[in-house]
Amino acid sequence: MRKGSARAVTVLGMAAVIAGTAGGAVAVSAGAATTGCRVDYAVSSQWQGGFGANVAITNLGDPVSSWALTWSFPAGQTVTQAWNASVTQSGSDVTARNVGHNGSIGVNGTVSFGFNGAWSGSNPAPASFALNGVTCTGSVGGSPTASPTSTPSAIPTASPTPTTPPNPTLSPTPAPSPTASPPPGRPPQCSGNSPIVCRFAVSPGNYTVTAWIGDRASAGNTSMSVEARRRLLPAVSTAAGTISAFVFTVNVRQPEGQPTGQGGSGNPGLDITFAGSAPRLSGLTVQVASNPLGVYLAGDSTVCDQPTAPYAGWGQLLPVRVSAGAVVANYGDSGESSASFLSNSALFPTMRPLVKRNDLVFIQFGHNDKSTTASAFRGNLTSMVNQVRARGVSLWVWSSPGGCRR
Repeated sequence: MRKGSARAVTVLGMAAVIAGTAGGAVAVSAGAATTGCRVDYAVSSQWQGGFGANVAITNLGDPVSSWALTWSFPAGQTVTQAWNASVTQSGSDVTARNVGHNGSIGVNGTVSFGFNGAWSGSNPAPASFALNGVTCTGSVGGSPTASPTSTPSAIPTASPTPTTPPNPTLSPTPAPSPTASPPPGRPPQCSGNSPIVCRFAVSPGNYTVTAWIGDRASAGNTSMSVEARRRLLPAVSTAAGTISAFVFTVNVRQPEGQPTGQGGSGNPGLDITFAGSAPRLSGLTVQVASNPLGVYLAGDSTVCDQPTAPYAGWGQLLPVRVSAGAVVANYGDSGESSASFLSNSALFPTMRPLVKRNDLVFIQFGHNDKSTTASAFRGNLTSMVNQVRARGVSLWVWSSPGGCRR
């Protein structure tokens, strides 16, 4: 159907702008910084001779105002490009330092960065990490680590979003890889077996969600969605004995779907659903996300979180293509024109103050502006653009997808 094709192209275009593929299977979970932290290392995509990776640092100890994360590649891998961090490498030793906007990590806060790399032969995950010179252990406390003696070379640093590497495998389903530490088990907030539904009593905000999918004893087929049918992970199959960890950043608000409450306001807090033909969940954690890259959407029914199947806005599907450390906040709302979105207090006036420097804003209207004059339409878009641009964001204005005839 033409409308579906247009939405698919829009989602893929957004993904190229933002970060590539979603989540990614965590190859190792370590921990600990000055007083304690955890590091989640995720290979988000891999192709012959190259790969993309995401790294999430969770501070379990005292707040830090700047950070340097170090690790060693076990098989000669090299970093070729990085974003949201300044990366240098000397031999197998790698150091990633914060950039201007993400140096502070509060207690239980998380910051993320990513990179593209090169490999030959094999691409195993690093065995351990150290934050600010202290070995990561996953709990409070650690031991000092030695610094490299040779002079490191600088890695090119991209803007908050990377360029797409040549010929990567950008499947909507990340290839699972085994976890390096035991999963924490299913929390008491989860119930049921098919689907598995988890509800966390958290306040509106952004959260880092880590899900350990798979089971030691049986094979599974598991998908993952949050809130009002926002898809995070298409169904992935896991063999018996295989458990893979996936990391996402999720926006929680109330109402959880469309900002004006159309289709229902949902449940307070964070709802997570694991479905598929045989859902398997071996662990789930939810933590406050520290200063993620915001991806704000302003639009109509073709963008919004639709409450019931088979309907879906492209913004509802976009989180599948967004890496951990970036979070989609969808303020699309059914039936809105450029004028009504500007004036409704639940829409643009609520979204605009939340946007911070270096965030991304995508604006799409026109579907419900058939009776709006050209000058008024241009004026409405100009007003939105000027107001969010003043907050130091990166901004895109998209054409409305074409309708379909029956």
